[in-house]
Amino acid sequence: GRLQEALDLADELEARYGKDREILFSRVVAHTLAGRREDVIATADVVIAIDPDWAAPRLRAGLASLALAMATSPPDPDGIVRARLEGERCVSLAPGDPQSHELFGRALAAEGRWDDALAVFRRCLKMAPSVGRYHVAVGDCLVETGNQLEAINLMRRMNTLFGRSVDATLVEARALARAGKPVEARRLLRDCRAALPNHPGIARTEKVIVEAGG
Repeated sequence: GRLQEALDLADELEARYGKDREILFSRVVAHTLAGRREDVIATADVVIAIDPDWAAPRLRAGLASLALAMATSPPDPDGIVRARLEGERCVSLAPGDPQSHELFGRALAAEGRWDDALAVFRRCLKMAPSVGRYHVAVGDCLVETGNQLEAINLMRRMNTLFGRSVDATLVEARALARAGKPVEARRLLRDCRAALPNHPGIARTEKVIVEAGG
């Protein structure tokens, strides 16, 4: 939480050792931890200009671009495109890193390319089956591609493996609503709202349930 001290230290290191990529990247990490997304992109672009074939700053820039893009209504298409392009490049530079695939998949989902996103998130899940958010991402894509029963079963298995989570329950609620069970979906939504009333998925799930007549 001591951002300015971290940046001052990076300045001291750069003055002593020059524009070393690790020193420059430390600023990207500092801004990431502080939640300063615009500064993440600006500092990451400095590193990318020096070392365009390093995946780490591209990943940070892509995630920040996507977060900023999705924070507006409607979402900013340019930010989503930046995220997708960075995701594609990260996958080519670091194909064994599931986070590279995750960035690519999240950008595809933001563009509404749910079938493509599903294929990418299935790859993430295969690479890192113990990461809960990959189960949720696959489930979300399954709902959006019309595979409601598979989504419900996956979320219920996830709850058995990892313990019940609001993220998985919201996906299950959306799947139930679209499967013609809005009353069950509404019950799950009430549980989620009681547990985490400010969860960003609440409003989205509410909309799906209302559209299903619940």
